[in-house]
Amino acid sequence: MGLSGVLSTSVKAEGIDNEKSLSNLDYLEIRENMNDLGIDKKTADQLIIKIKNGGIRIIN
Repeated sequence: MGLSGVLSTSVKAEGIDNEKSLSNLDYLEIRENMNDLGIDKKTADQLIIKIKNGGIRIIN
């Protein structure tokens, strides 16, 4: 499953220097969307940590 269906916040990355940061509210919305899709809380938290650390890039 791709994360595009999970993310409710659009973040456009036009290069690393221009990449927008997600707010804590954005992360809460992403986590809620993951939970709505049946992703358990532990996995959702692990994915959010990866997003925060740049392991998963969000591109619209």
